[in-house]
Amino acid sequence: MSFFSKDPIYTHSTLETKALGALVAKSFLQGTKETNRAVVLALEGELGSGKTTFVQGFAKALGIQENVLSPTFVIVREHGKLYHIDCYRLSSGEELKALGWDKMVSHPGSFVLVEWPENIRELLPPYTKTISFATLEGEERVISFR
Repeated sequence: MSFFSKDPIYTHSTLETKALGALVAKSFLQGTKETNRAVVLALEGELGSGKTTFVQGFAKALGIQENVLSPTFVIVREHGKLYHIDCYRLSSGEELKALGWDKMVSHPGSFVLVEWPENIRELLPPYTKTISFATLEGEERVISFR
């Protein structure tokens, strides 16, 4: 099942946003053949729009048991085969390169989920998939895939 050719999906709670993250991860696990690079997902959306909540569900589907927190202040959190990156505080891709970006995106079988990708747009590989998050009312979100 490819989410990247579908209409936007609406979630009504953090549990639904986490469940969607898990479904997306499972679709990659079932449909991805081993390649010589990582799966890279650019997560766009304002503060509080559900990006980290989505990553928590994604991580759980990968079998990651540890608590997945926002990497805003540490920039990169590695959870086994998942790299969770928050570029909010970065002003250029060079800062991320110094933290091992090239190794992360070339690591076969891993997943690189990038929050605030607009701050490092020049580093994103051409095969990057984008997921956009928008806040509606309360915990409602609209999530678009491209």
